[in-house]
Amino acid sequence: MKQVTSPSSLRCHTLVSLLAAVESTVIALVLTSWVWSWPVPLHADDRAVVTVKVSDTPVARETRMVTSFAPVVKRVAPPRLE
Repeated sequence: MKQVTSPSSLRCHTLVSLLAAVESTVIALVLTSWVWSWPVPLHADDRAVVTVKVSDTPVARETRMVTSFAPVVKRVAPPRLE
């Protein structure tokens, strides 16, 4: 059986394909512009103030072989907020 397609159905199929391509392009442009502009600071002076404590004393070394970094992490980790 031979399928007969009319020129109007081909035109409609082409138009639908073109509209789908334009729509996906617009969605991609909107999403990328949103991602590149986020997060936007409200004012130029709205910057977080960060305080860093620096100690010049060396970390006490253990003489035996250590397989865990938990003691080092406990020493250098910030205090827990509860």
